[in-house]
Amino acid sequence: MIKKIFAIMILIILISGTYVSTANEIIKDVTETEVISIKVALYTDEIENEEFYSVFKRTCYFVYALRDYQWIINNKKYYFKVDLMSRNQLFLGKLNIDNYDVLIYPPDQVKDRSSLSHYLEQKMIKRFIEAGGGYFGTCASGLVLGDLENIPDTNLEKSWSRCVLKISEVNVDFNADYVFFNQLKGGNPEDIGPTNAYYSYSGWNQSNMNLNYHSGYCVDCPVNNDHPIFKDYNNDIRRMRIIGGNSFVIPDNTKANVTVLASFPDLEVSDNVSLQIHYWKYVGGLKGIIKAIITNNKLHYGIFRGFKQNILMYSGDWIKTDKIVETDLAGKPCMISEIYPNENEARIIRCSGHPEHNVWWGGHIVENDTDFDNIYEAFYHWEYITPEEETSQDEFSYNHGLIRRSIAYAAKINDECLPPIE
Repeated sequence: MIKKIFAIMILIILISGTYVSTANEIIKDVTETEVISIKVALYTDEIENEEFYSVFKRTCYFVYALRDYQWIINNKKYYFKVDLMSRNQLFLGKLNIDNYDVLIYPPDQVKDRSSLSHYLEQKMIKRFIEAGGGYFGTCASGLVLGDLENIPDTNLEKSWSRCVLKISEVNVDFNADYVFFNQLKGGNPEDIGPTNAYYSYSGWNQSNMNLNYHSGYCVDCPVNNDHPIFKDYNNDIRRMRIIGGNSFVIPDNTKANVTVLASFPDLEVSDNVSLQIHYWKYVGGLKGIIKAIITNNKLHYGIFRGFKQNILMYSGDWIKTDKIVETDLAGKPCMISEIYPNENEARIIRCSGHPEHNVWWGGHIVENDTDFDNIYEAFYHWEYITPEEETSQDEFSYNHGLIRRSIAYAAKINDECLPPIE
């Protein structure tokens, strides 16, 4: 009898212990938040040091949007863990789905490399995407994932053909050239496509923040509110900054699941009076080239490329023609989502604009006319922009929420758990 009572007591203790343990687990689940990191590889040859956040380092804008940002949904805390990844690290295989969820390919990282470097870059990025890793690219890095829709003819088009990764089936019309060199070999100003030429030439002078802070133009792009990235936005348009961006060409038959996220406005850019610019013609001759060489001897890109860049940037003089640059962008896609066509279904977000940069409201383009115009000092500038203190938005971080939602989506975070709309 005593043994039986003792056994019953032991059983009660065990049951009680099990219950307490289970209860503690339930309490733990309720009171403790699960922490989920979104591991992001930021592909760059820039080194994070005291100069990393200077105006000369463009990669930092993505870091500004992601670093130290976190959100909590359904007792889960999410945050972005951003690592800088060099080209050498990429080649050595660091980019894989065990290490990272998403690759950010910044625009300035798109370069015409040697054939071996380009092959390795293409192979490593494609392998990551095929394994299910996400991809996010803006402007040049958004366009580079596909191929040229047109046959490359000009020097710039041929250079671009050595940059494209040909991973996506969605290509881009790339009718462009270096305006200065095209005219030197007898080309007409209007031979060059507008988006990657004149609209980009609003100043390469990095010391003049007025030029860089307001380069390109801003337009209100219709967005797809049915897609998780834009779902529940309060508006069906989003202001985007464009600096020489092209439109995407989506094929009629594609293996990938492609969705248009945002489009250029229905009003053609060149029909908008505040955005109109003219073609410019180089008239400086040999004298303008010699002056560029003598007065600017800093070779930012090595001896040969630096010499070529200096001639391109500093040679003057230029005159404005009476022909308005005509764009062909109205209603065409400027931001797309792709699901890579294999069993791992990688999520790809490509934008031809610059959501990582500031936007602005109001103002209009004013074309320059000085005694010695050149590309470095800009063919045009902006005037009468609405002062930032008079707007309800933070111009610099305006699209940071879009970047965060895009990268979280590319990381395959559940649609209902994306960062909150801002």
